Amino acid sequence: QVPIFGIAPHPKLENELRLERIGREFDIIDRFNPTHIVHLMGFEEGRGENSDFGDINDVSPYSGGHGSMMRRYQNLVSMDQILASIARFKRDQGSKVQPQLVYVSSSEVEDQSGVTLVGKMKGKLGKASAYGSCSLLKEVLASYYHRHHGVESVGIRLSTIYGPFARPGSLVHDLAERTVHSAAGKNGDRGALDTIWKRREGAEVGVLEQITYVGDLAQAFVTAMQFRGDRTHGPALIQLGSKDAISMKELERRMSEPDQLKEETSETSKGWIPILNGLSISDSDMERNLHFLGWWHATEIQDGLRSMLDWQIMKAYPFAKPNSLPITKEFMDASQASYVGFSTTLPCASGCSWHGKCTSSVWDAVIEESRAATANCKYVLYTVDLSSDLVELKVNSASSKGEKDFCHIVFISSTSVLADQGNSQWTIITINGNESTVTEAELSLAKLSPSMLFGDKVTHAFYFNHRKLKVGTDNAKIAIQMMNMKSVKTKTRTILRDRKFWLLPRSKRHSIMSTSRLATPKGHGINSASENARFVMSNFDVKMTEQVQKQIQFYQHASHLVRNSLLRSPNYAGNLIENHFPFEYIRSNWLIHYLKSDEGHQLRCEIYEEHATWGNQNMEDFSMAFVLAKRKVMTQLGNKVETPDSPLDWYPLLVPKETKEMDEIVAEGPEYLEYLDPSRKSVAKSPKGSEIFISFLAHELTSKNEK
Repeated sequence: QVPIFGIAPHPKLENELRLERIGREFDIIDRFNPTHIVHLMGFEEGRGENSDFGDINDVSPYSGGHGSMMRRYQNLVSMDQILASIARFKRDQGSKVQPQLVYVSSSEVEDQSGVTLVGKMKGKLGKASAYGSCSLLKEVLASYYHRHHGVESVGIRLSTIYGPFARPGSLVHDLAERTVHSAAGKNGDRGALDTIWKRREGAEVGVLEQITYVGDLAQAFVTAMQFRGDRTHGPALIQLGSKDAISMKELERRMSEPDQLKEETSETSKGWIPILNGLSISDSDMERNLHFLGWWHATEIQDGLRSMLDWQIMKAYPFAKPNSLPITKEFMDASQASYVGFSTTLPCASGCSWHGKCTSSVWDAVIEESRAATANCKYVLYTVDLSSDLVELKVNSASSKGEKDFCHIVFISSTSVLADQGNSQWTIITINGNESTVTEAELSLAKLSPSMLFGDKVTHAFYFNHRKLKVGTDNAKIAIQMMNMKSVKTKTRTILRDRKFWLLPRSKRHSIMSTSRLATPKGHGINSASENARFVMSNFDVKMTEQVQKQIQFYQHASHLVRNSLLRSPNYAGNLIENHFPFEYIRSNWLIHYLKSDEGHQLRCEIYEEHATWGNQNMEDFSMAFVLAKRKVMTQLGNKVETPDSPLDWYPLLVPKETKEMDEIVAEGPEYLEYLDPSRKSVAKSPKGSEIFISFLAHELTSKNEK
């Protein structure tokens, strides 16, 4: 069966089948009525970098369907569909202005498309690469439709692009990522330069390449969308680029040495710059771009490199650089981290901000007091209640063998009658505000992101909702100890409640967070955001509001997009195995944070940011379920997957399968007892590559304390 290609590459269903039968198949202008169309599909890094994606072994788009030629065929088919749609529009609506079409091509057309070269290298036969040849075919299609149907278009020839938002796996991206990892002492074998150089033609010997900053090119595309110049002799074709030429080795050196990012000079040359066997942008092209588009390449190399490194730092550490990383101050100052700090609206007291880019909050006034109260504690048992009508604290009295390891903290509102009362065993800290006067970001801060509130010696912070359950230090210590599990080297039999069970072999497991989870309620779908939201809302009597409805709709749509096979690559659209976006049914009446983990800090901040963004009171379990589902999906992105055709294929969107749960327990019967072994969900990787977990205790184990 031939795969389905084009702009809407999916099997035809219902109404689409009916329209196709009467000759009205998918048409981009009929469907969307656009004023502008920008076709970016088909862009590659070039210079042989994708030669291992099937250029030789998978030359037919119908053989196997997993190589780059499939993507290139998809690129050409979609280009033809757009041009044909505009041709029909001009035929049927001749008096109207056609949508402006801008498409991406490549400078490899000049020297890598297998045709006779022009310009300074006139008469020489260029090398035929798949990328250069496909780019030339797009230009030929544009010329054909212009000649025969009057379709106007603007083609943009691009050279090597650098800057933020690069494609993971490309040499430019991986060099920047390697620089950040090296500065953090976390490189490993995957960042070996001798391996990276081999992925790009000419990189190992230091050949000069023309490079162009992505931000400048984005501006060029915007101006090209407005271009209405004379196209009497053919469709417009514009060569974009810069006068900057640099080798990949020199680019890596500059990123690796902070002082180099401060340089104001770059390797440049006037006129033509020989690059491999090809050509660079000429002075005449630069003048033409300025005349027709009012555009020129304005970004200096050192500024572009700083921007690229900023983005990599933001990706690696979106919520501030962890204290454990030895990234040098010089490196951080040189990069300036201007792209970092998306979380500028989060309170400073959350510890989830960059370079002071945060907001003040009611917690700022109590940080010093709280840290002093917990300065000598290993564990903190704490609760938060900012209700102004709070008249009684439902907390256990301190009593246990491990009492010396614990500090007991209660955060209450200054408007509560308890604010002036003492407690012999619990330290009461008053907050200047109550649940009616503070924001949801402030209200949920201590529960979700408490690291800055406690002393440096505190390893675990155990939050509990005193209105829902009582927690003694004995139970708290047991729950904390269960976050770390020893390895099981062989299949082991264990007995619990007079029943025998087998534990599978497993490696040592370390959790950075722990809470309680229920099994998916009967009749509820694991992928349903609306059903999960109703479950959370019923637990806390949350009323439906417009903002709550927006959060539910957004999560439901995110789940739909992940699971919808129609949005997969055409190579895999026919795969019937369902993707999942699994919402956990969490009840965080208690929540344990491991505070001495960089990965734990990132997860806490991610959950806190998600919840604070929506600002829906008592909906933190819903926000947490979304973040964990998203992380589950992310573990399936970009993984190498064994296929019958090749063991080296990369799935372009999702691995269309559910990975086997890591916490499986084999019993001598159908029963699966979560209370035998805490259920764990892998959420991160340590610097050494081992898995980091969030652990769940079955709700049935904790519900006794809630009664």
